[in-house]
Amino acid sequence: MNHVIIGCLLLALTGTSAVGQEVPKGKSAAARSPKPTSELASTVDPVCGMSVVKTVADTAHYAGKHYGFCSKGCRERFKRQPTAYLNTQGKPIR
Repeated sequence: MNHVIIGCLLLALTGTSAVGQEVPKGKSAAARSPKPTSELASTVDPVCGMSVVKTVADTAHYAGKHYGFCSKGCRERFKRQPTAYLNTQGKPIR
């Protein structure tokens, strides 16, 4: 119970979640949440190969598909050069 209260206070005071993810103001919790993993093209971060089954820190849309990432850093690297991380079928190379 204390963890929930501390998390809520952190969110209210800083505008970021406990994992450091920015929380846009004026949107509902559902609108702020990353895509459910069932809607992603893969359950693996295409940049680092980390599993994104349980937690998706960020997502990006490319060639009609949504990809999940473990961090904003991996998403930014992917956005700069997506073809470096995907095969011709749009699946992660890693």
